[in-house]
Amino acid sequence: MNTPGAQSQPAPRTSIHDVRVDDHVTHIAIVGDLGIDGCQAIELAFSTSTAARRRPVVIDVRGVTFVSSYGLGVLVACAKACAVRHVGFVLVGTPPKVAETIRLSRLDGVLPTVATEAEAYARLGIG
Repeated sequence: MNTPGAQSQPAPRTSIHDVRVDDHVTHIAIVGDLGIDGCQAIELAFSTSTAARRRPVVIDVRGVTFVSSYGLGVLVACAKACAVRHVGFVLVGTPPKVAETIRLSRLDGVLPTVATEAEAYARLGIG
């Protein structure tokens, strides 16, 4: 229901940004909403810049405002692809609501999380 004079808020834009991409690691940051629309906006770039590179993956999710089951599926698919390729995967800076969604979905064993970039790099053995 629309309220007269009320302006609808556009859905948050979702984007990914390279933090560090080299021979040792693919470290990206996701900003925005990981609902269906947000995932569809980044899915191709996300998959080609992460597990397809066959390097350990660090995903900074500090800027993620929401994650749906679709978004969890995208993250799990990346984690599984990394596991098949025998490369590490870790989420860094997981916001409390996102961490709770991961925990309630019982995916915390599949989607490992750490608080800082230094912890992520140490966990993956990256200098």
